[in-house]
Amino acid sequence: ASVSAQPSASTPEAADLAADRPGFNAPASVVGAGVVQVELGWSTVRLRDGTYGSIGPQPLVRVGVARLVEVQVASAGLAAGCVADCQWHGTDVAVGTRARLPREPFGIALAATGLVSLPTGATASTSGFVDPLVILQADRSVGGFFELSYNYLLTRVHDEDDARGFVRSGHGVSLGA
Repeated sequence: ASVSAQPSASTPEAADLAADRPGFNAPASVVGAGVVQVELGWSTVRLRDGTYGSIGPQPLVRVGVARLVEVQVASAGLAAGCVADCQWHGTDVAVGTRARLPREPFGIALAATGLVSLPTGATASTSGFVDPLVILQADRSVGGFFELSYNYLLTRVHDEDDARGFVRSGHGVSLGA
């Protein structure tokens, strides 16, 4: 779900609403100067052992501070793993910025997001450390109707049993309409 305060529909910035949906690739776009966009989500999974895991409301607040730069504040919100009786725990909060390049080489929109996860969550759902995260985003229109998106993620996280951090990286590719 996404709720947004957008400029009037006659401005170019109001043409598209690009949601940064949890669990999917982040777009190589920003909300635009003066725009505040609030996004919410819910994720749930049933594991093979019969337990369930849920996370919500996954708030993400995106504030456009310039034409190509936005500030972000995000959290998974509350998390629970349960069978019948769920115990919900608050999760960490991440703050940072996303900047988009003004040009699109070869028709590819490029952006970078830098965030730090702050240890604000409950003991059951936090690393207890400030963990940095960098995401490089690339988007390209395919056939005028589809969007191909690629993300490269690099983070330093801490294991709950180990005060030393380790680097984790990953790739994401999605095709959407």
